Amino acid sequence: MGGKQSTSAEPSRPSTAPPASRGSDKKPAAKTSHDDSKTTATSRQHSEKTKTPDKTTPAEPSKRPSKKTENKKKLKLLVAAIDFGTTYSGYACLTKEKFETCKGEIHCPTWEREGGLSHQAPTSVLFRPNKTFHSFGYDAEKYYHENSDNIDFKEWYFYKHFKMKLYTDKDLLTQDTIIEDSREAGNRMKAVDVFAAVIKYFKDHLLKYFKDRNDDKEYFDNNDIHWVITVPAIWDLKAKQFMKDAADKAGISGDQLTLALEPEAASLYCRKVPVSVETTKDGGKAIAAMQNGSQYIVFDQGAPGLERASVRDEGHASRRYYMDLKGVS
Repeated sequence: MGGKQSTSAEPSRPSTAPPASRGSDKKPAAKTSHDDSKTTATSRQHSEKTKTPDKTTPAEPSKRPSKKTENKKKLKLLVAAIDFGTTYSGYACLTKEKFETCKGEIHCPTWEREGGLSHQAPTSVLFRPNKTFHSFGYDAEKYYHENSDNIDFKEWYFYKHFKMKLYTDKDLLTQDTIIEDSREAGNRMKAVDVFAAVIKYFKDHLLKYFKDRNDDKEYFDNNDIHWVITVPAIWDLKAKQFMKDAADKAGISGDQLTLALEPEAASLYCRKVPVSVETTKDGGKAIAAMQNGSQYIVFDQGAPGLERASVRDEGHASRRYYMDLKGVS
């Protein structure tokens, strides 16, 4: 009976299979069946392992954007630029809405001074004995000079024109660099903390301005702002990195900060300023901006010297040639 069952089973096998030898019909068939079932089981296990990732893949596009992506979009709401000068400092800002509507309404804050208002304040900063920030600009100078009879400022820290430190000791400038205050009374602080305090002051001043303007309703926060800090063209990489570190301590991360060379910033402004009046096709008059191919020179007069940038406007890009004229009057 067993031999007949084995013989009758052979016609069901594919005609292309090689003929089996006599007496070995059962063993190869059994072995093949075992191998096939083993292979099928292995394939099933492999399929089950690979099914899980496939099920989750189609769902990924429907996920909400990450906070990092949302923050990058928010950065476009406003751009604020800080002019960190040796003698005077200030900032200006422009919202995305005003930029896109070509209104170009740049906001420049004002500070009270004797005889009127100013768009910049003295680069002076006052710290308490525990090295916490007290005041900046005209407020710092006024508080220090008017209260000298009532307050013992020996333990306080008063800095003025401290940006010069980046010129005199720029080769030794690090996060641990110590600078003495303007009175040279032995009171010292880390330079990065002094710079960070001023940057934070401007940041908080800007946020407060927009919050007050919108009836205490939060219009945006620091994550919605892209910051630009102008630096001299002659600064080396150490000085630039120092300014980035100071901004980071002030709460401005690297992905929302751009360092712009002062002559380049002035050059970009020059390209937007009307330079002539042209006659249109209908005979009217129109104020024209600078044409492609125009050449001009930008002089940046500031402490401790004069910087010059020769520029050729080539449309999508401009060639710039810098010359340090330090000491030239």
